[in-house]
Amino acid sequence: MWMDGMTDPANASWFPCWTERSVDPSSWSELSPCSRTCGGGVRYRARDCSNPRPAFGGNEWDEQCRLMCLSEGENFIVSRGSQFTDGTRCESDAPAPFGSTAACLRGRCQLFGCDGVLHSGKAHDVCGACAGDGSSCSLTSSSYSGGQAREYVTFISLPVNATQVHIVNRAPVFTHMAVMVGDRYVVAGTGSVSLNTTHPSPLDNGHLRFLLHLTPELLPEREEILLPGPIEQETHIQVYRNYGKEYGEKTSPNISYQFYVPIRMDDANETKPQGKWSVSETPCSVTCGSGMQRSVYTCADESTNGHLEEHHCEPLPSPAPLHTPCQRPACPPRWETGRFAPCSASCGGGDRVRPVRWHVSEPGECSAVCGPGEARRNVLCVRPEGGQEVAVDPGFCPQQAKPSDSERKSSGLVPRSRELPVYVWSPVIGPCSRSCGNGTQQVWFSCVDHRTVLGALESLCEESSKPQPYHEVCNSSPCPPEWKVWGTGPCSVTCNLGVAPRTVACVQSVRGRESAVHDVECQAAVKPASMVPCLVQLCT
Repeated sequence: MWMDGMTDPANASWFPCWTERSVDPSSWSELSPCSRTCGGGVRYRARDCSNPRPAFGGNEWDEQCRLMCLSEGENFIVSRGSQFTDGTRCESDAPAPFGSTAACLRGRCQLFGCDGVLHSGKAHDVCGACAGDGSSCSLTSSSYSGGQAREYVTFISLPVNATQVHIVNRAPVFTHMAVMVGDRYVVAGTGSVSLNTTHPSPLDNGHLRFLLHLTPELLPEREEILLPGPIEQETHIQVYRNYGKEYGEKTSPNISYQFYVPIRMDDANETKPQGKWSVSETPCSVTCGSGMQRSVYTCADESTNGHLEEHHCEPLPSPAPLHTPCQRPACPPRWETGRFAPCSASCGGGDRVRPVRWHVSEPGECSAVCGPGEARRNVLCVRPEGGQEVAVDPGFCPQQAKPSDSERKSSGLVPRSRELPVYVWSPVIGPCSRSCGNGTQQVWFSCVDHRTVLGALESLCEESSKPQPYHEVCNSSPCPPEWKVWGTGPCSVTCNLGVAPRTVACVQSVRGRESAVHDVECQAAVKPASMVPCLVQLCT
């Protein structure tokens, strides 16, 4: 029986203990027992290979798969006995693909694919799936520059089954990273940076590697954490700062990270955004006194609260009350007509005075078919005469009390035909993006019943007449002044840690242009430090 599958690959086949493979009983033997009782071994099958007889060399031995003995008190190594048990982990000459396993087999370090078959060449994708296409997971990536002085702060907790974790800190002079697996530190954790570390060991599947890269001057240049996964227990990545944020950006970490997490089946099958109904109230129908306001339904994204078409939401729920009362500030006093006062003289010529007032007509048609609009009205200065009101020169009426000749209102016009409902597009105004300094707000349109102004399905409105959403400027008032750092001066020393001055000024932005104002305008805010730490190089 020819047992060396590597010198005669056509006549021997090797499998890990967990592999199931059908065989032809006429040519191959049954699979052998597993070579190890724990930790992963191999089992094999063989066939008769005597015709032709094997040739061209014997077994090739791999030194790391042989039992080697270091002589006590001497400086030489000798081989003692046979090779390691098949299945013992080893390190292959070339980097092993993700998910493959390097193990000793008949005295040689061999590479098994992620399917457990010798030399299959199959590897895990970024998701950790054997021979997968990367579609069963999603990428998570972000950055971090926070933390607290003199303590470890967790900035990310890696979930179980996360894969291909890559974390880099590009500012390790005054900061360093630490790794906690469960409740135990495996990288750093004592207040000082760790040296290059592998956990648990290079021979363990999915081991963690921590690398500290140095500059030619032997200064810390970059920290790197590599963890292929899949992670078997929650792992916490932390950062330690030597100095607080008040010492400036140079003392802050500069961390970027990315990893992959499995996609849940319900997430993978869901390709459309999920919508929910949002109820908003229109402005009050009057500017003073008692009025009414109506409820408007809009479909919004559950994740972003952005506007969605109505087909993304479930059928319209039971509507809220159509109209609800609203109360505005009390209306100002108005002029009323009185009788003539007595004559100013008892004889000769005199004057009799009677009040005049502003007369306001009923408002005309609203400028908008629905939603907020403007209605014009006639405002005249009148006085009673002969039982009628006669228009007089507007100068006789008090100008400060003159009513406006237009009125803002929310149109609730009744259609000419009361038999059939009419549906129209009504504007809906979103929140302003900024509280000051020229923000923007989105305006989109929803379908409403013309008579009841209640939200309706968009299919009831004419699609071709639907206006496009647009953005408009809002909250254009200038923002309050704030502190700003203009520049940083040279370091106070030429080596080791020193301080550098920087110019800090109170500035205000008006129409995109910044100008310095008096410091007292910024007293409500915390002024940045005028001196920051700096490091040119280490003293030798």
